[in-house]
Amino acid sequence: MQPMSDVPAAALWVLAAGTATGGTRRSPMMAGLAASAAILVRPNLLPIGVVLGLFLLVRPQRLWRERARDAAMFVAASVPGCLLVAVVQEVFYGSPLRSGYGTLPTLFATEHIVPNAVRYASWMWQSHGVGWLFALAAPFLLPGWLTALLLSLVVANVACYLPYTVFSDWWYLRFLLPAIAILVVMAVAVVDALLHLWREPLWLARGPTREDSGTSHDGWSQRCGVFVLAIVCGVFFIREARARGVFDLQRLEARYERAGLYVDSQLPPDALVVTSWESGSVRYYGHRKTLVWDALDPAWLDRAVAYLRRRGYEPYLLFEPWEEAAFRRRFAGSTIGRLDWPPAAEIAGQVRIYRPDDRERYLNGTGVPTEYAR
Repeated sequence: MQPMSDVPAAALWVLAAGTATGGTRRSPMMAGLAASAAILVRPNLLPIGVVLGLFLLVRPQRLWRERARDAAMFVAASVPGCLLVAVVQEVFYGSPLRSGYGTLPTLFATEHIVPNAVRYASWMWQSHGVGWLFALAAPFLLPGWLTALLLSLVVANVACYLPYTVFSDWWYLRFLLPAIAILVVMAVAVVDALLHLWREPLWLARGPTREDSGTSHDGWSQRCGVFVLAIVCGVFFIREARARGVFDLQRLEARYERAGLYVDSQLPPDALVVTSWESGSVRYYGHRKTLVWDALDPAWLDRAVAYLRRRGYEPYLLFEPWEEAAFRRRFAGSTIGRLDWPPAAEIAGQVRIYRPDDRERYLNGTGVPTEYAR
């Protein structure tokens, strides 16, 4: 419901894992191409690709020559995405190892590990129930090499985000979408294996019986059991999504488009918008330059506004209501930072636009009308 890079990244990593375990000569190359695209979407998940490459290199039941060939094909197919990310970051941020999110020390720290571990475990329990815990029994019930690969992918995904910045909202569980998809698959496979053991205990299993069981009534009941489990999981997830307002996101997130389109149609061509949370939508939908205020030195707001005017821009301030208190605190020494005059416009009841020149008129007793746009 909310377009962001985590969903396609998860899909691409699952595709890479699925093709890497395939049996054709082209499987490693296809896995590498999927990994290349996944790295391009979410570069920080590169360690998942390392796990897949190592798996192909040490995969059992293959000759050393075949393993080396498969690993080389995977690496070669993965390289384009890595190189493109490096070029983009070199061009925009001055180094292949830097990104727009900030430096590594500001994003990753060991003190984040415990708070993130508690949050992710709690969010998984609350939003996914207990079904995914069946995956923990995979080492005892599923093929060894495949289980080792899948659990390694899960660990790699989690390890990428445990030291990452700590967030307090449950939807940041989206960082772990590749791991969640794999855990769900493993959980269903474990239930399938348990049903198989229930109808045919290991101490009673015989070769011919096990081969014939797939067509028996018991085999049909086993498949029905897995099917029912999948339906129950689907119903649970849909109910949980409704309870958490997931299906209301389209309406709530529409404010970005509405605010951007208002900027495009109502603000003058020389407008430059001082904003933060809405900066991307203002540039995308509003076709105006932006200045991100929470990256501006607290002493520089007035100087920045004066500088923009000298450069021929007309500054506007655009906030969501919850941002205004933080803006006032950050620029407490600035007259503009007080935001003590009415907004020029309010869009969808969620976004406000202030014109700095209105402050003087308002304090002189001249009314400042607010336009309310839907």
